Amino acid sequence: MKKPMMSLVLALGMVLSSVFIALPAVLAAPTDLASLSVAANKMELKPGDTAQLAISLRDGNGEPYAGVTDITYTSINPYTVSVASTGTLTAHHEGPAKIIVSAQGANTIVSKTIALNVKAPSSDVLTFENAIVGQLPAEVTTASPALAAVTDERGMNSLKSVRIWDTSATAVADLVYSQARGQTKTLEFSIYNEGNNAHVKILNGSASNANTAFWIRFAPTGLSYYSGTAYVTLSSSAVLTKNGWNKVRVEIANDTGEAAIYVNGALKGTALKPTGNYGLNTANGVTSVQFLSSGIADTADKYYLDDLRLADGIVPVESPFTVQLGNRFTIADNSADESEYAQIPFTYANPDVSRVYVNYNRFADVVADHPGEELTKISTDGAATFTETIANTDTVLVTMAQLPDGRT
Repeated sequence: MKKPMMSLVLALGMVLSSVFIALPAVLAAPTDLASLSVAANKMELKPGDTAQLAISLRDGNGEPYAGVTDITYTSINPYTVSVASTGTLTAHHEGPAKIIVSAQGANTIVSKTIALNVKAPSSDVLTFENAIVGQLPAEVTTASPALAAVTDERGMNSLKSVRIWDTSATAVADLVYSQARGQTKTLEFSIYNEGNNAHVKILNGSASNANTAFWIRFAPTGLSYYSGTAYVTLSSSAVLTKNGWNKVRVEIANDTGEAAIYVNGALKGTALKPTGNYGLNTANGVTSVQFLSSGIADTADKYYLDDLRLADGIVPVESPFTVQLGNRFTIADNSADESEYAQIPFTYANPDVSRVYVNYNRFADVVADHPGEELTKISTDGAATFTETIANTDTVLVTMAQLPDGRT
């Protein structure tokens, strides 16, 4: 009876062995999300560029994973590069940037960080450092060569500038700088005024009344613009510092008929398009800026120009300011109902700035840099303190940006 018993045991063992070998295939559960890779179609960006992120999801077996329930994109430095919920990147300012991409699987969360770089664009600011004294570079023109020329008497950030000096009773001193046509433009220039008049015309094509979209006058008595019939006062006192360099910025919205004028970072007024015989040919945009003296019979108007720029669109403001705030810090649990309150005090130093935009980037897991929601607050108080309600104890990354008076 021993042999039959042994045979029975062996047979039973073979059956059980077959069962155990088959069990894994029968009982295996779907593999959850295990890895995430991310790539951008452009790694080197310039301010204004856009790029698109593409992600690849894999399970524990290295197979494509299709069960993702949520994907979030967070920029560590949105001042440099911002990211939309679709993974579209927009570059704003020069510098390094990091984007965190997180994906939620059935029971797992995986994150990946991609680093990018935003390079400064080639300079579109016209300086006169390499120009020949007594002449004009090819980028600008004048109807009166004897009244507008490069000089080494002074410069804003260099040794040279263009001097506009009306010494004639039969001609107007002028300088014209042209770029591609556009409805919105940003005009920036540095001006050293000796206390006389300086006129600025925004043109569409050559200088004529019909091609004049805006006409702005800086005078010892104040700032004004020409309406087509008379000068309209924006400031009854001089806005340019006499015998000193001033930075002027004009934000031109030709389609809406407005040009906001900033001097040394402060909004001084908004010029409107002239009427009547003026501006008849400006509906399709503007191309040029003309600097000139007061008139044919007038003499003695004298000023210097440097760092001239006429750019497409409304270029972001780069006015300097100082910010002090907490950067990244942990919000303590301050209440029994588990809601937390973060007081984020800050100060900034710029008398020409009245609005500060503060971004809160919440991080639920500091080690993994897992992003949470982004909150935005706006302050109109230079010594502001923000109080923000947070659902859980978090670490917060705070970034700031500012805009001059009058911005929305």
